[in-house]
Amino acid sequence: MKPLLSALNDIPEYRSLLAAIDNGACPAAFSGLSAVHRAHFAAGIRQELGRPVVVVCADEGEAERMARDLAALSGEEVRTLSAREFTFHNAAVVSRQYEHRRLSTLRALAAGECPLLVCTVESILQRTIPKTLLTQAAQVVRMGERYDLGELAGTLAAAGYTRCEQVEGVGQFALRGGILDFFSPAHPKPVRVEFFGDEIDAMGLFDPDTQRRIENLGAAEILPAAEVLPQFTPGGYGGLLDGLDRLISQAKRRKGSETLVQTLEEDRERLSASTAFPAMDRYIALIYPVMATAADYFPEDAVVVLSESPRVAERGKSYLWQLGEDAKALMERGELAGELADFARTFEELTEVLADWPVCYLDAFTSSRYPQLPGQPEGVVPLKPGLESGLDVVWADIRPGLHPGVQQIGRVHPAGEAQGALGMGCEKLVQRHV
Repeated sequence: MKPLLSALNDIPEYRSLLAAIDNGACPAAFSGLSAVHRAHFAAGIRQELGRPVVVVCADEGEAERMARDLAALSGEEVRTLSAREFTFHNAAVVSRQYEHRRLSTLRALAAGECPLLVCTVESILQRTIPKTLLTQAAQVVRMGERYDLGELAGTLAAAGYTRCEQVEGVGQFALRGGILDFFSPAHPKPVRVEFFGDEIDAMGLFDPDTQRRIENLGAAEILPAAEVLPQFTPGGYGGLLDGLDRLISQAKRRKGSETLVQTLEEDRERLSASTAFPAMDRYIALIYPVMATAADYFPEDAVVVLSESPRVAERGKSYLWQLGEDAKALMERGELAGELADFARTFEELTEVLADWPVCYLDAFTSSRYPQLPGQPEGVVPLKPGLESGLDVVWADIRPGLHPGVQQIGRVHPAGEAQGALGMGCEKLVQRHV
């Protein structure tokens, strides 16, 4: 792994990239890099500079492959961040799987525990809970400390958890006598907290299938189970109800808004009992009036890499167009107030936000259109045609020739006599023992 990353130092263009990051000369654009070599450059930046690296990809498939390659090349944990589906209807059953994963990753970013992140452009465009509020909403319970069980149950309900008889999935909690079970996005398994009076006597992770404890804990974190929490509206639930009253008053003055008025009044009635409902996403702009996205969680010293920047820009704008069309349909059906149809930053706004970090465009081909004009695009000679970009494919090709007990990590394959993207004079195989 280290020899493979050290090989990058033989490439003048790579050294100039590091210099551009250090000297504030970004954005910098580099072309001629296949997918695995974009991961190679990102891993090299992480190793050489010791700074967090965020890689932005166009879609989930590319992000998954990038995360696998980056983990293999860096030897570090790589977190991923995907977009979630907004819930605009009060469906009986709503899946929040992506939302829970996002919250876990956002919390790690907020805590400075995410040195390598691979995300899709959609995931950093869509509106979310502001960083300060997520930090405020998270609560840590510790062994030996005293808590009111009823208050803890109320905290979980307010954070989007569903009370049930037996905890089976993320975002659920159960209370039986002096035992509190909850499944937080912060933990891989549900947590069981046993009380003696109002003091925590035992705490640990348990298997939801067998209900048996599998690991003791000294502390456990309660993360929100939803990104939209109505109690964080400026002024709390009262402020949210006031905002709905204003929207209802405005809608009543407009002709043809009877259906919208009915929707708003029904939602207000639910919220008057301090009860959230599945379609809270309709009011995300009212609850969090200041726009915030996952990009606001990036570490201050991070380096941001756009993998195939033209595709990233195209995918981002396509997502925003579709989101706009969905919002129009909701407004036409009287299910969304037009004042609240603001669910994401524009791509131009995202570009302005990313300008606070050094940004590198790593592309297969030179582009005539970049999100921001690079200082001086650098060309990198592409690899010989036919070399697959995924490490898994390369592994399948050379596995029969490897000694038993050796796992292939990557190979360098230059383009003829020219210095290739990995700048080695010959084909080289890098292995590590497993």
